[in-house]
Amino acid sequence: MNTSESSGTATQGDQQHGPLWTPPDRNRVLSRAFTGGDPRSVLYHPAGMYMWDAWMVHHQGVTHAFHLMLPRSPTGVDVERLPMGHATSTDLISWQRQPSVLPPGPPGSLDDMQHWTGDALVFDDQLFLHYTARASREQGLVQRTMLARTRYLVT
Repeated sequence: MNTSESSGTATQGDQQHGPLWTPPDRNRVLSRAFTGGDPRSVLYHPAGMYMWDAWMVHHQGVTHAFHLMLPRSPTGVDVERLPMGHATSTDLISWQRQPSVLPPGPPGSLDDMQHWTGDALVFDDQLFLHYTARASREQGLVQRTMLARTRYLVT
């Protein structure tokens, strides 16, 4: 379901964790992060990088955008060992680039190649980041869903 087109209010959830989903009004605000009516064109774009597959999570007044990226001039860069990009915003218009997150694992691990798309959610003040992992021992041909978690959204 596309929640930006849904109607209604957030369910109550519980007192500790709040609503179980974001009300439609918040989704309309999130849609302002896109330009020209094309949802593939996000206002934030890291300099010198290609950027794609962005996903966002809102926590304590800050929106965190995680995304895949590749240098525009990848000469001398192992493109299979790149981390995920990370940026933050309090208004969805002005973005601050943050240090990259979740680099590929050590050689031989199940996620030792550049990660592919994912999703993020916050629960109990922890960030849970699901991502698609690939391993060099299978030449990146096998994909696995992995889970990383942290209490520190910006370090």
